[in-house]
Amino acid sequence: MKNLLKILAVAIIVLVLFCPGISFAALTTEEIGEHIWFGVLNVSGHAQFRIAIEVLRKADGNLAAFLTSIDQRDIGILADEFSFENGTARFVIKVADIVIEGPINEDDLSIDAQFTQGGNTIPLPLKIVEELPVIPKKQDPVKPYPYDEETVVFDNPAVGVKLAGTMTIPRSPGPHPAVLLLSGSGPMERNEKAFGHKPFLVLSDYLTRNGFAVLRYDKRGVGRSTGDHHSAKPSDFASDALAGFRYLRSRPDVDPRAVGIVGHSEGGLIAPMIATESPDVAFIVMLAGPGISNCEGIVLQNCAIRRAKGMSEADIVIFHDWIERYHVILRDEKDDDVARKKLNSLFDNMTEDEKRIVPTPRHAIDADLSSPWFREFIAGDPRPTLRKVTCPVLALNGSKDVQVSAKENLRGIEESLKAAGNTRYTVKEMPDMNHLFQVTDKTGAVEEYKDIEETMSPVVLDTIAQWLVSQTERYAQGK
Repeated sequence: MKNLLKILAVAIIVLVLFCPGISFAALTTEEIGEHIWFGVLNVSGHAQFRIAIEVLRKADGNLAAFLTSIDQRDIGILADEFSFENGTARFVIKVADIVIEGPINEDDLSIDAQFTQGGNTIPLPLKIVEELPVIPKKQDPVKPYPYDEETVVFDNPAVGVKLAGTMTIPRSPGPHPAVLLLSGSGPMERNEKAFGHKPFLVLSDYLTRNGFAVLRYDKRGVGRSTGDHHSAKPSDFASDALAGFRYLRSRPDVDPRAVGIVGHSEGGLIAPMIATESPDVAFIVMLAGPGISNCEGIVLQNCAIRRAKGMSEADIVIFHDWIERYHVILRDEKDDDVARKKLNSLFDNMTEDEKRIVPTPRHAIDADLSSPWFREFIAGDPRPTLRKVTCPVLALNGSKDVQVSAKENLRGIEESLKAAGNTRYTVKEMPDMNHLFQVTDKTGAVEEYKDIEETMSPVVLDTIAQWLVSQTERYAQGK
């Protein structure tokens, strides 16, 4: 069961109300509909894990189920199969080799489930809950909001994907300037929920209070959006983002001249792609966006993460050399079989020092080669795209960001924008801030995110809002 620590992730949690009086044995999966099922998994010799299974309705009307490990990460695992039939509940997650199955107890509306993984079976009693035991952060906005909130669905007609999201709209007279929010990598839902924080909920609230209509949405295959997240590449997410941008401009309550994009991390990679694809993009904000080749960036990321964990500089030099060779093979060798042989040879010929300090497991080879997203990402470079961006750009990176290093990436962004002849940009390194733009007096390590009460620095929120206001003032004046 040790693999549970690495495999389970926190899924998207949507508040649903329980309707009493259900006779589960007599109802089908469709009739039972949307619920959150919650339980505690006691892993012998390890720990207790709070587990949730959310059944929700996708934008196309079909039901889907997501498995959550609340005490780990905030990213959900989509169930390949699930059913409530003949008084029995069953959930199958193939990628994690997980089956959760058991009879439904009608007396207290619970499931006497068994959790099976890797041949091991552990009891996992589940009950319906209205909401999960999550402690809200101090910056989470509290209803009632001083603006309107609308659930929306927009299409990406090129691939038949429906994206589900939330619009927040000022109550002042429109049409309003508008912002599309693009989240970071991984199966992110509309609030970019991670480590107990909801950065996009906080950001959209702040921007809407400052006069902007804001659209945030579940990524392809996540939450209520349709499509397959696992097979999607950065270019696919860019296609979805372009569809969201066009949807925003089509709304009568939005000023089509004043629509821009705010992208975080991977979203900061995609925002310039949309700006070069559509001349109608009025501005972009890159939050922890990349400005160097993705291969170089991921090598720096690996080193910065190890440095934050205390690895010595002497070992960092050895680690950097090895991890760079690993990723250069992935970048340059397009044939999977040839790449696999080269990567295995890299492992076979490790020095004793490399064996001591390189934590990359050999099975990562198959994971990296089988990921369409990673194969496209590692071969990418944002600089050729940035050299074509002529709209106003705000680029912010935190000085303690271990995932997207500030100095190297901001330098790359600025040099590329200069090469484009773009004079309307602002590039800032934000002191003492990590990848989520939380202020920290520690190392900036990923493990610290959850322990910081702040979701996003008010300085960053204000910097973004004031810059956006300055970009859209001319539209407000009818220019």
